[in-house]
Amino acid sequence: MKTVIVLVVLWAVLSIVGFALKGLFWLGVIGIVLLLGTIVFGAVRRSGNKARNAGRTN
Repeated sequence: MKTVIVLVVLWAVLSIVGFALKGLFWLGVIGIVLLLGTIVFGAVRRSGNKARNAGRTN
């Protein structure tokens, strides 16, 4: 989970820098795509862990 949070912050910074500098618009687009992909990956991974743990009994 820690890795996903670090990646989300990194992609957000890249997209802000990309949109702030006119010549680096492509960097902003790539940052947004990677940000959304990381969020989806984290959500899928987290829901998979919940489903796996729901079947366990202590």
